[in-house]
Amino acid sequence: DENPDMVDGWIHYATVNTRLGRGKEAFAAYQEAIRRKPDDAGALLAAATLLLQMNRLDEARKHAELAIKNSPAGAHQALANIAIMQGEFDEALRQADLAAQADPTLPFPVFVRGMIAYNRQQYAEALPLLAQAGEGYAKRTTQPSDLHFFLGDTLARLGRYEEAQPYFIQELRLYPQNTRARAGLAMLLQSMNRPDDAARVIDDMLRISPNPQAYERAESLWKMFGRPDRAAAIRAEAHKRFGR
Repeated sequence: DENPDMVDGWIHYATVNTRLGRGKEAFAAYQEAIRRKPDDAGALLAAATLLLQMNRLDEARKHAELAIKNSPAGAHQALANIAIMQGEFDEALRQADLAAQADPTLPFPVFVRGMIAYNRQQYAEALPLLAQAGEGYAKRTTQPSDLHFFLGDTLARLGRYEEAQPYFIQELRLYPQNTRARAGLAMLLQSMNRPDDAARVIDDMLRISPNPQAYERAESLWKMFGRPDRAAAIRAEAHKRFGR
């Protein structure tokens, strides 16, 4: 309110709204930042990521394309992720190669090949590709979100539960608000006949990410685990907190 032209303020405000599950408010904040600084690649790519999560893929692509000039590697990574979501795997590979051309140290192409195999439910083929990507990213200062989740989920789908658990835990160390990873870990622990541990993971999800999406995941998990009473309690609490 005191300094509406503070671009960083709008970006931080958008980040907080994202963590609270307020996608509409988060995107509006990113738009304010972009309006004041149209060439801010960080705001453009963050908005593209949010729009991807909201399944507004055409808008996500437009924002990512605007970031190509100032952040080609990040922009082409975003465009590859959008293409994967749309099932356009050849385009995803093309964008991954462009990202690697912009940053030759980036192990992104092998990650994309792993994700394509994963999306085709070719888990045995996906695993070594994702593992190779993980080794490459381990040498970098930043790790992409969901990489360790997909490694864990791939191992879980192959029935290798004990090997899968550390990857879910690592994903949550890097990205504590990743509700998909917490839900995956809860399902894994339930499959390993550790219901008390699974329940603690669900409780942690609601404590760390107290937003409507987390409550929806928690309700779905309790239904899956054969506990309609717990699911109903979660639904009632969500209605009280969010009016849903």
